[in-house]
Amino acid sequence: MQAMKVDQIIVDYILNHKEELINNTISKLGLAKKIVAENPSRYTSADIERIRRAIRSRLNANGKNNTSKLLFDAPVVDIGKLVKLGMYLPESKVEKREEFIIKGSQRVLIISDIHYPYYDRDALLCALGFGKEKEVDTIIINGDLIDFWQISSFSKIGSKMGAADEVQGAREFLYWLRREFPTCRIVYKFGNHEARWNKYIWSRGPELAKLLEMEYGQNLGLPAMLHCEALNIEIVHEWQWIRLGKLTVIHGHEVAGRFGGSVTPARSLMNKMKISALHGHVHQVDTYTANNGKGEAISCYTTGALCNLDADYDGTAKLRCSHGFAFVQMTGDNFRVSNIRIINGEIY
Repeated sequence: MQAMKVDQIIVDYILNHKEELINNTISKLGLAKKIVAENPSRYTSADIERIRRAIRSRLNANGKNNTSKLLFDAPVVDIGKLVKLGMYLPESKVEKREEFIIKGSQRVLIISDIHYPYYDRDALLCALGFGKEKEVDTIIINGDLIDFWQISSFSKIGSKMGAADEVQGAREFLYWLRREFPTCRIVYKFGNHEARWNKYIWSRGPELAKLLEMEYGQNLGLPAMLHCEALNIEIVHEWQWIRLGKLTVIHGHEVAGRFGGSVTPARSLMNKMKISALHGHVHQVDTYTANNGKGEAISCYTTGALCNLDADYDGTAKLRCSHGFAFVQMTGDNFRVSNIRIINGEIY
């Protein structure tokens, strides 16, 4: 127990003299002598070298002058009979991803995977017509509004619309959407196809990407080019999750991978997230519900797409994919999801 008190005294002196140690106005030997001089009832001159070694050990300096990098304010941790000062750690570069929380909405329309310009007109009008009929107060565009075929990393056969024309067309769609739903809250979450914009610029022109990031933030100006601020459309970043009461909404590539899809994608979503969640991305309408250990129901949903299902890059897409969207009714934090399938432009 005596050794325990000695170590704590040394730790306290280090914390109280951190500025002197950083500025080299006091050495470890000098601090050891000071501790002995100011605590004559506990230490003698024979303890000076031992205390100096203890100071060096706790500073993790190994005889070098690294004290300026120390986390002096790290908490003292009691491990058994040992009292340690936090060791040197380099500065963390982690940027916490905050959830995008939607509160106050009661009737929410969730659409995704429009893939402009390869959208299915009848399916898109069916989903938005349903939203008008239900007088939704919130629309979530849950990723992949734009396809960005020309700037994808896939091998390209034939000639298709370029990125500039896709951005212009998507912008016109957003203006049209705002005119149709003038008072509706519109939230646009970026998906893996919007991410092609960032990946293309960072890989082809990293210095330009740095300038765009400095001016516009992590989405490199894409929301500005789509006039989202002028249209009062809120942006949710690619890796952000949307929290809609007790329901989590993601695009889907975050958990389903690049291609995603399975025989039972909603069950796969349940196995991965273990909370009530909804995503698009896989272009499949599916629902799975199970009870957790508390007997509470957990439900997961994957929604259909609003794009052409006969994709030239995937010959099986039209066999497993379907058109659809979701309608979510909120009562406080509780939700009721209608996972709606569209066949030939009509709701089923």
